[in-house]
Amino acid sequence: CNPARSPPGRGYKEGKDAGTLNIIAPRVAFQGDIEGSTVVGERQRGQGNDALPRGATLNLGIDHIGGTAGQPLDYRVLNQIRFAAAAPTDAPDFGSAMADDLKRTLVLDAARLKAAGVNRLNVYTNDGIVVESGQTLDMGPGGSVNLTGATLDVLGDINVPGGTVKLKSTETVVVGAADPAALDQHITIGPDSRILTAGLWTNDALARSLAAPVALDGGAISVSARGLIKMEAGSLLDASGGGWLTIDGKSWL
Repeated sequence: CNPARSPPGRGYKEGKDAGTLNIIAPRVAFQGDIEGSTVVGERQRGQGNDALPRGATLNLGIDHIGGTAGQPLDYRVLNQIRFAAAAPTDAPDFGSAMADDLKRTLVLDAARLKAAGVNRLNVYTNDGIVVESGQTLDMGPGGSVNLTGATLDVLGDINVPGGTVKLKSTETVVVGAADPAALDQHITIGPDSRILTAGLWTNDALARSLAAPVALDGGAISVSARGLIKMEAGSLLDASGGGWLTIDGKSWL
Protein backbone atom coordinates (compact mmCIF):
# COMPACT_ATOMS: atom_id res chain seq x y z
CA CYS A 1 0.00 0.00 0.00
CA ASN A 2 1.39 3.39 -1.01
CA PRO A 3 1.34 5.63 2.12
CA ALA A 4 0.98 8.70 -0.11
CA ARG A 5 -2.40 7.53 -1.32
CA SER A 6 -5.60 7.62 0.71
CA PRO A 7 -7.03 4.25 1.67
CA PRO A 8 -10.07 3.19 -0.36
CA GLY A 9 -13.44 4.14 1.09
CA ARG A 10 -16.01 1.63 2.21
CA GLY A 11 -18.21 0.39 -0.60
CA TYR A 12 -21.91 1.17 -0.75
CA LYS A 13 -24.89 0.21 -2.86
CA GLU A 14 -26.75 2.58 -5.18
CA GLY A 15 -30.14 1.77 -6.64
CA LYS A 16 -31.30 2.76 -10.13
CA ASP A 17 -34.72 3.58 -11.57
CA ALA A 18 -37.20 0.85 -12.46
CA GLY A 19 -38.75 0.70 -15.91
CA THR A 20 -42.09 1.52 -17.55
CA LEU A 21 -45.11 -0.64 -18.45
CA ASN A 22 -47.51 0.70 -21.10
CA ILE A 23 -50.96 -0.89 -21.52
CA ILE A 24 -53.01 0.41 -24.45
CA ALA A 25 -56.11 -1.47 -25.63
CA PRO A 26 -59.81 -0.68 -26.10
CA ARG A 27 -60.83 -3.28 -23.49
CA VAL A 28 -58.38 -4.28 -20.78
CA ALA A 29 -58.58 -7.22 -18.35
CA PHE A 30 -55.48 -7.18 -16.16
CA GLN A 31 -55.25 -9.35 -13.06
CA GLY A 32 -51.60 -10.35 -13.13
CA ASP A 33 -48.73 -9.08 -11.02
CA ILE A 34 -46.29 -6.27 -11.68
CA GLU A 35 -42.74 -6.30 -10.37
CA GLY A 36 -41.22 -2.82 -10.32
CA SER A 37 -39.26 -2.69 -7.08
CA THR A 38 -35.93 -0.90 -6.71
CA VAL A 39 -32.95 -1.01 -4.38
CA VAL A 40 -32.52 2.07 -2.18
CA GLY A 41 -28.91 2.64 -1.17
CA GLU A 42 -27.91 3.96 2.24
CA ARG A 43 -26.89 7.28 0.68
CA GLN A 44 -30.12 7.70 -1.31
CA ARG A 45 -32.55 9.62 0.85
CA GLY A 46 -34.23 12.05 -1.56
CA GLN A 47 -32.25 15.26 -1.14
CA GLY A 48 -29.80 17.02 -3.45
CA ASN A 49 -27.61 14.57 -5.33
CA ASP A 50 -28.90 11.68 -3.23
CA ALA A 51 -32.21 11.28 -5.06
CA LEU A 52 -34.33 8.23 -4.39
CA PRO A 53 -34.44 5.75 -7.29
CA ARG A 54 -37.77 5.83 -9.07
CA GLY A 55 -40.06 2.86 -8.84
CA ALA A 56 -41.97 1.51 -11.81
CA THR A 57 -44.09 3.69 -14.08
CA LEU A 58 -47.48 2.27 -15.10
CA ASN A 59 -49.18 3.94 -18.07
CA LEU A 60 -52.73 2.79 -18.78
CA GLY A 61 -54.11 4.30 -21.95
CA ILE A 62 -52.35 7.09 -23.77
CA ASP A 63 -52.53 10.85 -23.55
CA HIS A 64 -54.91 11.83 -26.34
CA ILE A 65 -53.77 11.33 -29.93
CA GLY A 66 -53.50 14.83 -31.34
CA GLY A 67 -57.14 15.70 -31.78
CA THR A 68 -58.85 18.75 -33.17
CA ALA A 69 -59.51 21.76 -30.97
CA GLY A 70 -62.98 21.52 -29.44
CA GLN A 71 -63.38 17.83 -30.32
CA PRO A 72 -63.70 14.97 -27.79
CA LEU A 73 -60.45 13.26 -26.87
CA ASP A 74 -59.63 9.60 -27.48
CA TYR A 75 -57.44 7.96 -24.82
CA ARG A 76 -57.71 4.51 -26.50
CA VAL A 77 -59.11 2.79 -23.38
CA LEU A 78 -62.88 2.33 -23.10
CA ASN A 79 -63.19 0.66 -19.67
CA GLN A 80 -64.33 2.37 -16.56
CA ILE A 81 -61.30 2.22 -14.25
CA ARG A 82 -62.11 1.32 -10.66
CA PHE A 83 -59.60 1.08 -7.82
CA ALA A 84 -61.08 -1.54 -5.50
CA ALA A 85 -60.00 -4.51 -3.40
CA ALA A 86 -60.73 -7.29 -5.89
CA ALA A 87 -61.79 -7.90 -9.46
CA PRO A 88 -65.44 -9.01 -9.86
CA THR A 89 -64.69 -11.78 -12.37
CA ASP A 90 -61.63 -13.86 -13.17
CA ALA A 91 -59.91 -12.89 -16.41
CA PRO A 92 -60.71 -15.31 -19.26
CA ASP A 93 -58.28 -17.85 -20.62
CA PHE A 94 -56.29 -16.75 -23.62
CA GLY A 95 -58.48 -16.90 -26.71
CA SER A 96 -61.75 -16.96 -24.73
CA ALA A 97 -64.42 -14.29 -24.88
CA MET A 98 -64.25 -11.57 -22.25
CA ALA A 99 -67.16 -11.34 -19.79
CA ASP A 100 -69.38 -8.28 -20.06
CA ASP A 101 -68.41 -6.90 -16.65
CA LEU A 102 -64.74 -7.09 -17.61
CA LYS A 103 -65.50 -5.22 -20.81
CA ARG A 104 -67.19 -2.47 -18.84
CA THR A 105 -64.83 -2.14 -15.87
CA LEU A 106 -61.13 -2.66 -15.18
CA VAL A 107 -60.55 -3.19 -11.44
CA LEU A 108 -57.13 -2.46 -9.95
CA ASP A 109 -56.14 -2.93 -6.32
CA ALA A 110 -54.19 0.06 -4.99
CA ALA A 111 -52.46 -2.07 -2.35
CA ARG A 112 -51.11 -4.42 -5.01
CA LEU A 113 -49.77 -1.49 -7.03
CA LYS A 114 -47.91 -0.25 -3.98
CA ALA A 115 -46.54 -3.72 -3.22
CA ALA A 116 -45.39 -3.97 -6.84
CA GLY A 117 -43.26 -0.86 -6.47
CA VAL A 118 -45.30 1.37 -8.81
CA ASN A 119 -44.13 4.94 -8.17
CA ARG A 120 -45.69 6.76 -11.12
CA LEU A 121 -49.26 6.02 -12.18
CA ASN A 122 -50.82 7.52 -15.31
CA VAL A 123 -54.38 6.47 -16.18
CA TYR A 124 -56.26 7.74 -19.24
CA THR A 125 -59.70 6.46 -20.20
CA ASN A 126 -62.66 7.56 -22.30
CA ASP A 127 -64.93 6.41 -19.47
CA GLY A 128 -64.89 7.28 -15.76
CA ILE A 129 -62.43 6.63 -12.93
CA VAL A 130 -63.43 5.68 -9.38
CA VAL A 131 -61.16 5.38 -6.35
CA GLU A 132 -63.32 3.49 -3.87
CA SER A 133 -63.52 4.28 -0.17
CA GLY A 134 -60.82 2.40 1.72
CA GLN A 135 -58.41 2.45 -1.23
CA THR A 136 -55.18 4.48 -0.99
CA LEU A 137 -53.11 5.23 -4.06
CA ASP A 138 -49.76 5.43 -2.27
CA MET A 139 -46.93 5.97 -4.74
CA GLY A 140 -44.27 6.81 -2.16
CA PRO A 141 -42.04 9.89 -1.81
CA GLY A 142 -41.51 11.84 -5.01
CA GLY A 143 -44.00 9.79 -7.01
CA SER A 144 -46.95 10.91 -9.10
CA VAL A 145 -50.60 10.08 -9.80
CA ASN A 146 -52.30 11.28 -12.98
CA LEU A 147 -55.97 10.32 -13.43
CA THR A 148 -57.70 11.55 -16.58
CA GLY A 149 -61.14 10.52 -17.81
CA ALA A 150 -64.69 11.62 -18.55
CA THR A 151 -65.57 11.59 -14.82
CA LEU A 152 -63.57 11.19 -11.60
CA ASP A 153 -64.91 10.08 -8.23
CA VAL A 154 -62.20 9.98 -5.57
CA LEU A 155 -63.76 8.38 -2.49
CA GLY A 156 -60.51 6.99 -1.08
CA ASP A 157 -57.09 8.58 -0.54
CA ILE A 158 -54.07 9.55 -2.64
CA ASN A 159 -50.71 9.83 -0.89
CA VAL A 160 -47.57 11.01 -2.72
CA PRO A 161 -45.20 12.79 -0.28
CA GLY A 162 -43.40 15.60 -2.09
CA GLY A 163 -44.83 14.40 -5.42
CA THR A 164 -47.57 15.43 -7.82
CA VAL A 165 -51.25 14.61 -8.24
CA LYS A 166 -53.21 15.58 -11.34
CA LEU A 167 -56.96 14.97 -11.61
CA LYS A 168 -58.64 15.90 -14.88
CA SER A 169 -62.07 15.28 -16.37
CA THR A 170 -62.78 16.24 -19.95
CA GLU A 171 -65.00 15.41 -22.89
CA THR A 172 -63.97 12.11 -24.45
CA VAL A 173 -64.95 9.92 -27.38
CA VAL A 174 -67.85 7.72 -26.24
CA VAL A 175 -67.85 4.25 -27.81
CA GLY A 176 -70.11 1.26 -27.29
CA ALA A 177 -72.37 0.91 -24.25
CA ALA A 178 -71.18 3.99 -22.34
CA ASP A 179 -73.95 6.46 -21.52
CA PRO A 180 -72.96 9.94 -22.77
CA ALA A 181 -75.34 11.60 -20.29
CA ALA A 182 -73.53 9.95 -17.37
CA LEU A 183 -70.12 11.15 -18.52
CA ASP A 184 -70.64 14.76 -17.50
CA GLN A 185 -66.97 15.66 -16.91
CA HIS A 186 -67.35 16.09 -13.13
CA ILE A 187 -64.82 15.52 -10.36
CA THR A 188 -66.00 14.54 -6.89
CA ILE A 189 -63.69 14.28 -3.88
CA GLY A 190 -65.61 12.34 -1.27
CA PRO A 191 -66.12 12.96 2.44
CA ASP A 192 -63.02 12.16 4.49
CA SER A 193 -60.96 11.63 1.31
CA ARG A 194 -57.41 12.94 1.57
CA ILE A 195 -55.19 13.93 -1.34
CA LEU A 196 -51.71 14.43 0.09
CA THR A 197 -48.49 15.65 -1.50
CA ALA A 198 -47.19 17.11 1.76
CA GLY A 199 -43.54 16.70 2.65
CA LEU A 200 -42.39 14.24 5.31
CA TRP A 201 -41.26 14.82 8.89
CA THR A 202 -37.99 12.88 9.25
CA ASN A 203 -36.35 12.66 12.69
CA ASP A 204 -32.89 11.14 12.44
CA ALA A 205 -32.01 12.13 16.00
CA LEU A 206 -34.86 10.04 17.41
CA ALA A 207 -34.36 7.12 15.05
CA ARG A 208 -30.56 7.24 15.51
CA SER A 209 -30.20 6.17 11.88
CA LEU A 210 -30.01 7.65 8.38
CA ALA A 211 -32.45 5.27 6.73
CA ALA A 212 -35.76 7.12 6.41
CA PRO A 213 -36.48 9.06 3.18
CA VAL A 214 -36.41 12.86 3.25
CA ALA A 215 -39.04 14.99 1.45
CA LEU A 216 -38.77 18.58 2.65
CA ASP A 217 -40.80 20.35 -0.01
CA GLY A 218 -44.50 19.89 -0.45
CA GLY A 219 -45.61 18.70 -3.86
CA ALA A 220 -48.31 19.86 -6.28
CA ILE A 221 -52.02 19.09 -6.69
CA SER A 222 -53.95 19.95 -9.86
CA VAL A 223 -57.71 19.49 -10.22
CA SER A 224 -59.44 20.52 -13.46
CA ALA A 225 -62.82 19.67 -14.97
CA ARG A 226 -65.11 20.76 -17.77
CA GLY A 227 -68.01 20.08 -15.45
CA LEU A 228 -68.57 20.44 -11.72
CA ILE A 229 -65.78 20.08 -9.16
CA LYS A 230 -67.22 19.05 -5.79
CA MET A 231 -65.22 18.67 -2.58
CA GLU A 232 -67.37 17.01 0.06
CA ALA A 233 -67.27 18.18 3.68
CA GLY A 234 -64.33 16.58 5.47
CA SER A 235 -62.17 16.13 2.35
CA LEU A 236 -58.61 17.47 2.38
CA LEU A 237 -56.00 18.61 -0.15
CA ASP A 238 -52.61 19.02 1.54
CA ALA A 239 -49.39 20.16 -0.17
CA SER A 240 -47.63 21.56 2.91
CA GLY A 241 -43.89 21.31 3.50
CA GLY A 242 -42.04 18.79 5.63
CA GLY A 243 -39.13 18.91 8.05
CA TRP A 244 -35.88 17.16 8.81
CA LEU A 245 -34.11 16.88 12.15
CA THR A 246 -30.60 15.62 11.47
CA ILE A 247 -28.87 13.01 13.58
CA ASP A 248 -26.78 15.63 15.39
CA GLY A 249 -29.93 17.44 16.52
CA LYS A 250 -29.70 20.36 14.08
CA SER A 251 -32.95 20.97 12.20
CA TRP A 252 -33.24 21.75 8.51
CA LEU A 253 -36.72 22.91 7.64
